[in-house]
Amino acid sequence: GPSTKNGTNITLYKSNGHNNQTWIFEKYVSTREQIDAYAAENKSSISDGTYIIGTKMDTNCVMDVYGASGNSGANVTIYEEHGKENQAWIINHDEKGYVTIKNVNSGLYLSVLNGTASNLSNIGQSNINGYASKWIVVSQNGGYKIVSALNTNYTIDLNGPSTKNGTNITLYKSNGQNNQIWVFK
Repeated sequence: GPSTKNGTNITLYKSNGHNNQTWIFEKYVSTREQIDAYAAENKSSISDGTYIIGTKMDTNCVMDVYGASGNSGANVTIYEEHGKENQAWIINHDEKGYVTIKNVNSGLYLSVLNGTASNLSNIGQSNINGYASKWIVVSQNGGYKIVSALNTNYTIDLNGPSTKNGTNITLYKSNGQNNQIWVFK
C-alpha cells in the first residue's frame, strides 16, 4: 500500500528502504507463560504451612468445608471459626510458584469445581485437578487475594458479600473489594 489497515495484503517487492518493508519481531508469550510468570513473581507472598483462612470482612469467619465432608465435590463456605480441622488448610508451593491449598480434614484441595474461570464458578474441594486446583496468592490491602491459575482476572470471592454462616465461596472477576481479600492466620 503502504497501509496498516486490517486486511492489507503483504507482497514481495524490490527493496526500497521504506518503513513498509521494515518489520519488528516480538517474542510471543503465551497466556500460560504469562500466568506462570505471575505465579513466580508472587511466590514469596505467603510461606508454606498450615493456616486458617478468614475473610477480611470479619476475620472470625473462615473458609470451611461444609459439614466437615471428606467427599470430593463438597462445598466450601464461610463459617464462624470453631477450630476443627475442616477449617484448616495446608499451603504448598510448586516449583513454578503456584499454591495448592489442601484441607487438613479431608486431604482434598481447594478447587474451581467446574474447571472454568467465570463469575460464580463454585469453589469446593476435590482431588488435584490441574490448574483448577492451583492458585496464586497475592498480597493486597492488608491481606491476600487468592487468584485462579486458570485465569488471573478471577479470584476467590465471598458471595453476597455476607459473613453469615454457610455463605458460599465462588470465583469472581477481581474487583479489589474486601469480600475478595483473605487473611491467613
